[in-house]
Amino acid sequence: MLDAMNTIFIAKGGKYHMYHEFLRTLDIETSDASLARAFTRERTHFESLAETERRKGHKVEVAEVWARINAGVILEFAKGKINGSAEEIGRQMHHDYLRSPSWFEVHKDMRQFLEIAHGRTLIAVASNHQKGSLPRFISYFKLRELVDMVFTSEKLGFEKPDPRFFNGVTRELSAVVPNLETRRMLMVGNNIINDVSGARQAGITHAVLLDWNNEFRGEKEVQRVSSPLELLRLEFPSR
Repeated sequence: MLDAMNTIFIAKGGKYHMYHEFLRTLDIETSDASLARAFTRERTHFESLAETERRKGHKVEVAEVWARINAGVILEFAKGKINGSAEEIGRQMHHDYLRSPSWFEVHKDMRQFLEIAHGRTLIAVASNHQKGSLPRFISYFKLRELVDMVFTSEKLGFEKPDPRFFNGVTRELSAVVPNLETRRMLMVGNNIINDVSGARQAGITHAVLLDWNNEFRGEKEVQRVSSPLELLRLEFPSR
C-alpha cells in the first residue's frame, strides 16, 4: 500500500516549486534552503498541534493543516505584500496542488518498482484525497495497469493518520485477499505521522518512510528508504 502525493507523484522542479512560483508573482526570489527551513518549522508546528487535537478526540481536517502550513511559509517571505488572507491563499494552493497532475512527475525508480512489485503482490494506493482526483493522477501517468485498488479519505470517511482510515483499507482489501493479516501488509509513504505512525496504530507494523531527499536520515524510530527500489529487498505477500 502506497501513499500518493510526494510518494508516487513528486513535484516537478523540486519540493518547493509551488512556493517559488507563488513568490515570483510578487517578485520575490528565495532559495530552496530558506524555503526548507520555513517549511520544516511550519510543518512541524502545525502537525504537532494537529496530533495533539486528535489525541483529545477532536476531528482535524488535513486540508486545513496544510492551509496553515502554506500560509506560514508564505508569510515568512511575503508579509505585507499579499492581498487577502494568507490562510485562504494557502488553502487554495493545497486545493490546486491535489488537482493538477501537470505539477508532478513519477520518478523512474517508482515506475520501475511498480512494474516489478505488481507482478509479486497487490498494489493499493491510499491517500488523503477526493474520490475523483486521485484516479485522474493515476490515469494521467498511465499507471492504471500497475495499481489494483485506490482508497481515498473521501471514500473511507476518515483521513490519515486516523487508524480508522487504515482499518477501512484493510476491510476492503480483505474482500480481495483471502485471510489477509495486517502483519502481512506494507505501508509506504513520505510522512512519518500520517503514513508511518497512522499505519502502526492500525496494526500495520510494516510501515516504511520513503525519504526521497534523505531529509530524515537521523530518524531512528522508523524504517527508511531513499528509493522505492530498496523496497524490493523486503518480503512481499504473494498474490
